[in-house]
This record gives sequence, structure tokens and C-alpha cells, in this order.
Amino acid sequence: RLLPNIKNYTTDIEKTKSKLSPSSSGVGHYYSQAFLLSVAFFFIWTPQNLLAPNLTQAALDFGYDDDNDRDLYLGSYLALAASVLSLPVSAGIGFASDVVSSRRILISATTLVGGLAAIWTSMAQSYPQLIVSRFIGGSAMSGSVPVVFSLLSDWFDDEERNAASSGFTAMMGAGIILGQVFAGWTG
Repeated sequence: RLLPNIKNYTTDIEKTKSKLSPSSSGVGHYYSQAFLLSVAFFFIWTPQNLLAPNLTQAALDFGYDDDNDRDLYLGSYLALAASVLSLPVSAGIGFASDVVSSRRILISATTLVGGLAAIWTSMAQSYPQLIVSRFIGGSAMSGSVPVVFSLLSDWFDDEERNAASSGFTAMMGAGIILGQVFAGWTG
């Protein structure tokens, strides 16, 4: 009566070992890619609050001397463009993550576009350039989220996915916080 239980126990251990083994499950070799993606995810979210510590100086640069104009154009309209109006584009990127042949290329393109939008934001010479660059940057920021989580579901087993998702969410928050700290420090 003991032998069948021992056999089941050893079979269960072998299944567990084969499931955790990177070579047999094919999951372990994605750790380095996930780390690099988390760094990219960090940097794509840093522009979120880059302008906030320097709104008064930016308002003066764009010719808005009145505090109400500063708050309306740089506080409200930019946030609207980056956070709300960009949602359809972000939804399109999220939908594309289910239909494209390579999510890696999609996240690479999204990260590249977001980075170029951040550079364009810093070089904007007029308010329309600024609002369009923030719109594109906001689309890339929020559009990167569904692509990243689709990749995580491809790369990690159910048992590891929650930890990976938490790590990526922490990197997003850290990017937002450190971006604002950097802007305040250099502004």
C-alpha cells in the first residue's frame, strides 16, 4: 500500500521539476528580456510628469503670462491630450497586440515613438507642437501597457505572472516619480 503512494509522490515531484526547469518549459530564458522590457517600460513612463514642476517657466516660454492661461493651456489641455484624447490610439495599440505577428516589434515601435515624442516635447517651439507631442507621448505610454502585459502572459507561467506584473507596475510608478524628481531637480 505504501508503494503506490511513493510512486505518485515521485511522479508529482518530477512534474514539478520539469515545470520549473527553464529548459523544459521554455520560460526561463525570458527573464533577461523581461528585465530589459521593464527598463524600457520605466523610461516610457518618465515623461508623464516631466512638465509639472516647471509649468510657470514653460508658460512664460510660450507667452502665457496669466496664471489662468498657464493652468488652462499647460495644466488642463495638455493633461487632456495626453491622458484622455490619446485613449483611442492606446486602445488601437492594445488591439494590435492581439493581431500582430510580433508583439516585440510592436512594443519596440511603441517605445521608440514614445521616446521621440518626449524629445519632441523638449524641443517644441509652439503650443500646437507641444500639445501634439504630448498626445503622441500619452498614446505611447498608455498603449504600451496592454502590449507589455500580453508579452508577460506569453513569457510567464500562471504562478510567476503576478510577480512579473507587480514588477512592471512598480517600474511604471518609479518612472513617473523619478521623471518628476528629475524635472524638478534640473528645472
